[in-house]
Amino acid sequence: ERERVTKKRLTGTLIQWKKNYGWIKPSAPIDHPDAVKRGGKVYIGQEDIEGPELELKGMVSFLVYVDSDGLGAMNAGAYPVAQGRCLAQRPEEALRYKGPSVRHRV
Repeated sequence: ERERVTKKRLTGTLIQWKKNYGWIKPSAPIDHPDAVKRGGKVYIGQEDIEGPELELKGMVSFLVYVDSDGLGAMNAGAYPVAQGRCLAQRPEEALRYKGPSVRHRV
């Protein structure tokens, strides 16, 4: 069972993707006993991605949960476009193709 660990959103880089799950390297260390598991990486499942598809090596904004396997990302989205809020001056700039992306919806 999941338990939410953070109240504020964190950021990190999507460093690996394997069909329907991947790994995020947080931008800053996470203050939690399970943060040392998996070499500091945070699990992200396809079901926890919201909004546009994520890009490999792209920035991700997310909340952190813990379960029996360690830390995971929930309510994750591309940063700075997380949760439908575009922080770019022009939304089309934030969605421009910047390289290979990870499809998370069929």
